[in-house]
Amino acid sequence: MSPPSSAQAPSSIPRARSPTPTACQPYCAVPLWDTLLMVVVHLERTVHFRCAVAVRLVTCTDMCRKADVAQSSSGSTCDKCDGPHPTERCPHFEKDREEHKDAWVNYGCKNDPHQMGGNPGNFVLRNAAVVRQPGDGSCLYHSLSYGLGDTDATSLRVELALFLKHMPSLEIAGDSLEEWVRWDSNLSVDEYARRQSTAGWGGGIEMACCSHMKNINVHVYTSVARSSSAFKRISCFNAPKQDRRVRTIHVLYQGGLHYDALQT
Repeated sequence: MSPPSSAQAPSSIPRARSPTPTACQPYCAVPLWDTLLMVVVHLERTVHFRCAVAVRLVTCTDMCRKADVAQSSSGSTCDKCDGPHPTERCPHFEKDREEHKDAWVNYGCKNDPHQMGGNPGNFVLRNAAVVRQPGDGSCLYHSLSYGLGDTDATSLRVELALFLKHMPSLEIAGDSLEEWVRWDSNLSVDEYARRQSTAGWGGGIEMACCSHMKNINVHVYTSVARSSSAFKRISCFNAPKQDRRVRTIHVLYQGGLHYDALQT
């Protein structure tokens, strides 16, 4: 019998088993078809991996964006200094409002007789209407400017800051304005005035300055009942020169960080 010719069908020719490449075996030792197949599989896995990473990155970015939008819409601006941070994390005003030296808002507290505002007496303002003011960190300035009628919150900020800067030795309730500022904020008068001219809440210091600068009475109240038009006076910042022409501005303390104006 003659040996098989080279034209014999390929299926009748024994085929050697392709060796399995090892970690140290070069691709050149593997048949070209198997090499191409492994390259395709590797590329496919790489593409799937990169797609998965890309999807996760897009998802994470979208979540962060939504979180930023939610934080912005929830009013994360600081009520103390108008900075881009939560009020409770304010780096400039670390104390809670109720713990400040001008905490006349604690009118029921007998353990802290040293208050900036004068004795309110046993007075209830009746038939007054609440005039809501923006809760933008300048609510006291809005309330005072509403009562004054000839200015706005932004202008009044600047006026009061300049008055404070030039009158640091003015005595209020036994202490100078400089001492009140240092106790309240741990800042110098210049630093405090510079900050308050553009941002930051207003309190007893600002009401005392307003009463002296404008020669008016600033009386502060709290609600007797939620649905009532009667308001109990809790503090008085009276003008230094009293006569029949002195006006009185009525401000409603709503608790926490907010003031509204009262219309009589």
